[in-house]
Amino acid sequence: MNKATESVSVTQENLLDRPRSLLWRLFHGINYFIASLCFVGASTMFLDRLRQAGPSTAAAAGWLYTIGSFLFLLSDLVDWWYSRLGCFCYKKYEEVYEKENADLFRYEQGTILGQITRAEIGFNFFLSACGSVLYLAGSILFIPCFENYVVIGLCLVISASSVVVAAQSWKVYRAGCTSLTDRLDHRFHFVNLFNDISCLLMDIFSGLGGAFFIVGTTFFLPQYYTNSPFGNNRPAGLCLCGSVFFTLSGVVVNYRHYYLVKPRDQDSHTVQHNYYQCNFRSY
Repeated sequence: MNKATESVSVTQENLLDRPRSLLWRLFHGINYFIASLCFVGASTMFLDRLRQAGPSTAAAAGWLYTIGSFLFLLSDLVDWWYSRLGCFCYKKYEEVYEKENADLFRYEQGTILGQITRAEIGFNFFLSACGSVLYLAGSILFIPCFENYVVIGLCLVISASSVVVAAQSWKVYRAGCTSLTDRLDHRFHFVNLFNDISCLLMDIFSGLGGAFFIVGTTFFLPQYYTNSPFGNNRPAGLCLCGSVFFTLSGVVVNYRHYYLVKPRDQDSHTVQHNYYQCNFRSY
């Protein structure tokens, strides 16, 4: 990061503007990790042995998916709020943001291309939040009282997983376009991916989780589903694998929060613009 990078001091009262504070890290990391564990539990409920135990397991799975999706959404929203600079509601930081990144923007701020360039990172994180919204909507329809809409719920979960895969792939691509030695070089270089191993793992695990859910949930659709041990275990096992990958991503998130965070960063909001996916290289 450029040593000349300025940081805007923020008030102690505004939690959302202090993303590296202990309270912010607890809120973000715990929500993410518990959400992934809820997905593990819910996916397990669809395994044949538990599925045959009765309707209560389906109800438990629906509620666990719903709770997990809600917690994922909370985590994604606070993550997006921190990454919104250049995209949404950042007047407080606009002057320093434009000054520090003047050499990166080829288009004026008031132009359409200029707005797109500045909003790229914020939109990438917003896409992740959209995935969680779709997960939440789909998961609610898994609750037995909405059983007539379960196919719609499955389609929403497949859509959510596709959005997550797209968002995480975009983040990985942006990481490959970020050079630590030349911030003006935005070409993709494979070696750039290893500048931040933990961030790379976090995004890959999350993307793999979404990919497994796409395939697993597809096998729950009526045209592919058969009520047999294999017919139950195949989609449930794939979703369980996806949930495990989400959990691994959550482990890495918390590792970053409590091992890599620098105490001096906790009370400042860096406005440096670059193409890293992990909170503007905040760690």
